[in-house]
Amino acid sequence: MSGPDPYSIGAQLMTTTDKVLPVASESLIIPEPWAKDALCAQTDPEAFFPEKGGSTKAAKKICASCDVAEQCLEYALRTEQRFGIWGGLSERERRRLHRPRITADQEAVLREMSERLATNVEIAEVLGLTALTVGNYRRALRLPAASPGRPRGAVA
Repeated sequence: MSGPDPYSIGAQLMTTTDKVLPVASESLIIPEPWAKDALCAQTDPEAFFPEKGGSTKAAKKICASCDVAEQCLEYALRTEQRFGIWGGLSERERRRLHRPRITADQEAVLREMSERLATNVEIAEVLGLTALTVGNYRRALRLPAASPGRPRGAVA
């Protein structure tokens, strides 16, 4: 293959098996067809990987006018990109998208089962969530936690 790789985007990272690893390279290889149309491929990569606390405005402005920003964001979420601006969102903003949201019906079940001191695992099985997510919601909603010593299946 001659000429520049259309799937390389200037940055200080390189993907391997859908994970990003720091390397002493100046390119980020994205094995996706849309990458060749990404506006970030034509701009300064430093804007997309700012120092901690640095401004993300320049990168987000570029993403806002990019035709493939949606595919870029989907890629970043699917491959769990931990650094940089992808599809117009920072790592913190992407993490928020990954947080499961519960419906009002699920919250009602969570509250009722928490009052009965059901374990996080029991509630998770009913709601189709992970026990960790149930525990996080219990804390956020200030619901009672199950006693660790309570036998599984015992009803309070």
